[in-house]
Amino acid sequence: MLWRVDEVSEEMAELLIKNGVVFDPINGVRGERMDICIRDGKIVESLRG
Repeated sequence: MLWRVDEVSEEMAELLIKNGVVFDPINGVRGERMDICIRDGKIVESLRG
């Protein structure tokens, strides 16, 4: 299932996707399940707080 976010308000500046399937060929990740943290539209290592 793919999700698309067209607009992100300032109130929703952080998002945590639990147990998502990640493909990242540059880092050798091929379909691994992991948590994905997004802040201000960018993938980050962890969320605040």
